[in-house]
Amino acid sequence: MENRYTPGPWKVDTTWGLVMHGKEEICAIHSGNKANQSLLAAAPDLLDACRYALMTIETRLKHRKDLFTDDEINVLRKAIRKAEGGQE
Repeated sequence: MENRYTPGPWKVDTTWGLVMHGKEEICAIHSGNKANQSLLAAAPDLLDACRYALMTIETRLKHRKDLFTDDEINVLRKAIRKAEGGQE
């Protein structure tokens, strides 16, 4: 799937409260909440990890159908869909 967002890595500029990609500003966190800045900066990596986990799970399910429940798999699908701008 083609990315519609700025690819990672994203970094936190704690001086200005910004999430950056190189010199490009991704977003500003005006609350000064460093935890939110870190979470936003990790977003591309988290999305890649979810996609990789889902791909791995779907590959393993071809050989063993009893490894994961639909509810467990749908947690990843829902998170990926939301990150890609789809419905929750």
